[in-house]
Amino acid sequence: MRVSRFKRGWSMWSFLMLKGGVGKSKSAAYVATELARRGDEVLLIDGDPNTQGLTDHVTRLELDYPDYMIPWHFAQWTPADGVPLVRFVPAQVERTGARRVVLDMASERYREAARAAMLSDLVLVPAGPWMEEQARIQPTMDVIRPHIPMDLSAVLLNRVDRPGIGHAATYRASLTTKEPGRPAYQVLRTEVLKHRLYDTFGGPIIDTGSYVDVVDEMLMLEANYAPPA
Repeated sequence: MRVSRFKRGWSMWSFLMLKGGVGKSKSAAYVATELARRGDEVLLIDGDPNTQGLTDHVTRLELDYPDYMIPWHFAQWTPADGVPLVRFVPAQVERTGARRVVLDMASERYREAARAAMLSDLVLVPAGPWMEEQARIQPTMDVIRPHIPMDLSAVLLNRVDRPGIGHAATYRASLTTKEPGRPAYQVLRTEVLKHRLYDTFGGPIIDTGSYVDVVDEMLMLEANYAPPA
């Protein structure tokens, strides 16, 4: 059963995609950083025990940049610890006092993805302009659809060479057009350049770039959602 963010006092945004290498971890870190810069108390959770991309990122920050003040709280969740996600997240919120939770969930973990969607107020599905990634969007949506309204899920088109033109424009048109056996997807207007993810991630995030607009859109989706009467 879903509990409104208004009743529990905190909201959770999840990055889910049943495929690895699509920029979930990096996008989650950028979004968490941008939210923190706006004054939110943010908890970033690494829910990917396979790659531990965010955990490695935090470790590098602590070792290589000891004077850098990480702008968000951090926690690592893994099913092997035996604590269900639905218990882990509220406990970490209580520990940190966070009011915004950003979760990076592992790929190809259907059960955990469904549980993350159940907890989430927004789900973002990152994908690049390639057919093999587009093919994994529908299975991802099938997993989360029973647990979150589709108005609160969207595709983030990332790793594009030229936003709005070429392959990015063709890919967007395909995603937003209903086809036999497949609905049209909600796609954020903002498109993230390839170099934003691969060239600038590793050390402290100084410039959140187009993720400023990503966060603006996510906040708008959250604020504009009208639950059924």
